[in-house]
Amino acid sequence: EFASAVVLCLMVFAASNLSYASQNTPFSSPFTSEIFIIRTLVDLGGVAILYAYHVQLQVLSTRLEMASLQNMLQLQYNNYRISEDSIALVNQKYHDLKHHIHLLRAQASSGEKLEYLDQMEREISAYEAQNKTGNRVLDAILTAKSLQCQREEITLTCVADGGALDFMHPMDLSALFGN
Repeated sequence: EFASAVVLCLMVFAASNLSYASQNTPFSSPFTSEIFIIRTLVDLGGVAILYAYHVQLQVLSTRLEMASLQNMLQLQYNNYRISEDSIALVNQKYHDLKHHIHLLRAQASSGEKLEYLDQMEREISAYEAQNKTGNRVLDAILTAKSLQCQREEITLTCVADGGALDFMHPMDLSALFGN
């Protein structure tokens, strides 16, 4: 970009000073005032060309940035969809496991089995109670983050009213809370 701007400046400078090189050019005149006017107009035209070049570079830069942001938002939204599907599967497995625990409890006789089943039931009920904000998108994102925190042994406490975010587009919610 800098090299292009320098080349444009040199071309405008050469065109404005062409009258000094030869008297048979459209930019030449025997009168000094006419040469001054011609050189001034050529220089102003050069400034206009440089400004137009700068504007085009800004437009191109903005388009590239918008495309990059759109790609990033699309990737985050796809990540949200994958997380939502994974969480639905995990919820189904937890639901099935809860029923298995009830079945085992009815058949278990030793205190050790009952203690183990109580612990599993507490963990499942704690999981089911998490991230019920009233907004499916926010629930999915927070649940994914909660699972990540559990893997990292980080305690996560969340208080959110997802219903207050219903006005937001799911992609915007995904971008905002996914980060």
